Amino acid sequence: MRATPLATAVSCLLAGHLLLGVAHVAILPPWEGFDETAHYSYLQQLADRGELPRLGTARMSTDVER
Repeated sequence: MRATPLATAVSCLLAGHLLLGVAHVAILPPWEGFDETAHYSYLQQLADRGELPRLGTARMSTDVER
């Protein structure tokens, strides 16, 4: 059974996307992503206080500021 041109194109696009994702993870050091610190602070407040951060009043986690 031979792969169709569409299946080949989709496979190539998926492989390229996977390679770009791996390169992105390998190049960026931890906590240097676009908004890693905001995601961590959001989850920490949710876990510690059991409430969602309020827009405009949420603070950056001290664990990340160091």
